[in-house]
Amino acid sequence: MKAEFEKYLNDPEGYYRNLYGELGIREKADGIIKSFGSMAEPIQYTNQLWYSKTKPVLPSIITLNAGVEREKVASVGAAIDVLWTLSVVVDDIQDKDETRRSKPAAWRVYGAEQTYKSAEAGLGATVKFLGREIGLLASKACIDSVNLGMSSIKNHQAFDLSVRPAVLHRNYWERDAFFSALPIEVLLPNLDDKTRQAGLACLEHYYIGGQLGNDLQDLTRPEADGKLRLSDVRNGLVTIPIQKLWSQLNESEKPDFEKAFGSKDFDEADHDAIKTMVENHSLGEQVIVDITQSYEQAKRLSAVVMSGDDQQIFESLCESQKSKFLAK
Repeated sequence: MKAEFEKYLNDPEGYYRNLYGELGIREKADGIIKSFGSMAEPIQYTNQLWYSKTKPVLPSIITLNAGVEREKVASVGAAIDVLWTLSVVVDDIQDKDETRRSKPAAWRVYGAEQTYKSAEAGLGATVKFLGREIGLLASKACIDSVNLGMSSIKNHQAFDLSVRPAVLHRNYWERDAFFSALPIEVLLPNLDDKTRQAGLACLEHYYIGGQLGNDLQDLTRPEADGKLRLSDVRNGLVTIPIQKLWSQLNESEKPDFEKAFGSKDFDEADHDAIKTMVENHSLGEQVIVDITQSYEQAKRLSAVVMSGDDQQIFESLCESQKSKFLAK
């Protein structure tokens, strides 16, 4: 057992993938997806792209540690797995992201209309599943969390460069709320407030650390052709790193940034101008500090809601995620 534990300390993602199967989450998630028949293909395609299974498993670990029965935990974990997939395909369409994990996004394979219909069918199937497995309050919580997620996507698209950092931070949390708020609300309604809030905050800091890392890589990590992706700049989407950069630009730099931001005619000169701004203002170093703080907070709070091996492996996961974003 010690050898296996040490193996997972070096491969925390492997630990969560193993639990994804062991807890019965995989079987239940597959059942939800299969239940909407021929409409399932875009969702099934996207779900199978994901190497990581932390999103359904982390809240499952927290609720198991709180004493919730395993069958209910697996059902909510499966719902989160499907909801996460639905959010990915819709987000890709709305943000015009064409790839996921180096593969074409679902809407590029199946078309936007079919992919939207698949997501709608998936939501209906998930709501019914939760109502059957947990109860009507779980179905309502599922609908509420999805509505919050969808409104947060629309709000994100509407933000301009003057948006306040606190508003952006809240938007990040709302986009991820059903990974955290849904299981805590459904499975831990009577838990003492301190533990409940610690569980929510632990997941919030962990997920925001990852989102910050992804947004930073969009601005700093070269693609295969040596160019930066800069998809958020191209699409005019304000992220925390972009807002941080904008707030530090000199007046002489702002016109070039505004020209590139959301431009349909984004060209090589725009790419080079943004790259220079990112480098000159040491944006990467600043955001790495924010990422590190998020993961440190998540680790600290995990001591309240996890124990033993689960907590140690979670701390290892935080360190491995941070290292991934630090890598050049």
